Amino acid sequence: MPTSLAWFLRGRGYEARRLAGVGLRGAEDETVAEYAADRGLILVTLDKDFGLLYRRLYEGKIT
Repeated sequence: MPTSLAWFLRGRGYEARRLAGVGLRGAEDETVAEYAADRGLILVTLDKDFGLLYRRLYEGKIT
């Protein structure tokens, strides 16, 4: 996400992490999905295919 969006969300009390900030810049989509799912995070992306990947990997596994 853009730095400006991260600051906007943080300013409203949300925790916002950027991939570069957690060592995942350039990581494969599956790695990013695992990181978010393992930590119970909501993922914000403009990658239109990401939802399909996430659903394939985690449908029925997240509560």
